[in-house]
Amino acid sequence: MTADGAATSSPAARVERLIAAVVAAWRAGATRGDEASDYLEAAAAVVLDSPERRLSVPSDQPPCAHLDDLPKPSAVDPAAVTGALLAARDALAWGAAYPELAGDSRYDTFRAAYAYTELVGPRGPVVTGRLSAFFTIQGPGVLYPPHAHPAPEVYWVVAGTARWRRGHEDWVARPPGSFIFHRSGLPHSTQTENEPLLALAFWTDHLDGASVMVGDAAPRR
Repeated sequence: MTADGAATSSPAARVERLIAAVVAAWRAGATRGDEASDYLEAAAAVVLDSPERRLSVPSDQPPCAHLDDLPKPSAVDPAAVTGALLAARDALAWGAAYPELAGDSRYDTFRAAYAYTELVGPRGPVVTGRLSAFFTIQGPGVLYPPHAHPAPEVYWVVAGTARWRRGHEDWVARPPGSFIFHRSGLPHSTQTENEPLLALAFWTDHLDGASVMVGDAAPRR
């Protein structure tokens, strides 16, 4: 049996522990008093008010291999989300990014290094139409090109340090524990360096709105 009990616990129990860890992290983040705080508190409230659960049909994607190379969990993950995700990874449905861009060589490198899984939302284990929360894994040395969507978005950096850019702002290195807010329609991008990036994002509105690429797909150095 592993330290977190993953070897003997059911998939449903492992996913439930992950959900609890995420809610704890959001509620801790909401005490910071920054532009993301109200969204974090609202997201936690939606999960706590959404009792319906649905086990995903597990599926894997090649970028999930980067989960094995994440930096060790740090003190900025007091809810132990990283460990809970690793314990539940095989019970989750991981998807490929932007399937509509398959065949567009400008995005091949990014799409080969990025995967996501919805934890809360219309297709997630926590069933709700009021929120979409999803983990993302992005391999090292890869640009997530500038993109935008109607939904306001909050990212939490769980593991790995990458550079992030909002609109025309300068690139900023965001370490684990960072919360990043993207207002509706604001282009943003992420550049990993020498380690993979595990992040947790959520949308609170326009859940059916499309995320579209809006800029240069060349890596930033």
